[in-house]
Amino acid sequence: MGPHINLASNIFRSLASNPRPWVLTRTLASENPSDLHCEIRGTATFRAKETTGADGISETVYAEEGEMPSAAGNMAGLRWSRKYIWRLAPLSELSFASKTEEGEAEGQDEALSVWFAKPTKTSPGVENTVEADYVFHDLEFVDGSSDAAGSKNVPIPAPALDAGIETEIVLARGRHLCINDDYQTWYSFRVRNESSAIEVLAWASRHVVQGPKKNQDIVNMYTPGGV
Repeated sequence: MGPHINLASNIFRSLASNPRPWVLTRTLASENPSDLHCEIRGTATFRAKETTGADGISETVYAEEGEMPSAAGNMAGLRWSRKYIWRLAPLSELSFASKTEEGEAEGQDEALSVWFAKPTKTSPGVENTVEADYVFHDLEFVDGSSDAAGSKNVPIPAPALDAGIETEIVLARGRHLCINDDYQTWYSFRVRNESSAIEVLAWASRHVVQGPKKNQDIVNMYTPGGV
């Protein structure tokens, strides 16, 4: 990826401006036998959101939904949904440890982060909306791009696409501590580089959750859906 590419803003704007849904395939694994162990499918979308009012901050609402499969036992047929806020903000918003003393991060011109969402108060007849509650993690873009599964820097490869499309892989990671539970997340974006901008063609995320009563591995694969 050329040095002229600003990763945080390009990834955010490509996802936020894409009207089509993503096909979501989630694989759930855990060392706790009472947790779900199955593959579930659904859809995910990004919807533009008004700015928060703070200078330089843009937000988009990530929303996913689907239905539990028969493999989920008595949960089969149960619909699930979840929302997060993806936020693009000035670089000063970055909180990860690798931020340099000069306030800059490799490959980033702005800070990209994922936030837990909470409902906003609305009047009767007004569509329910959400707003950022508290931060889940910052995305720290890292070196070591590779298509090879199993690379020490690629815990999960981005989904493959049809041959003939020249693509690159952009990697990022994040971390969230929730009392005694440690959430480590990796992202892998398969992108097409077009001059001074990039387009996300497919992507993946992986959450590894460890704690006194948790040892979960959650892999999400996002491939293009219909318009």
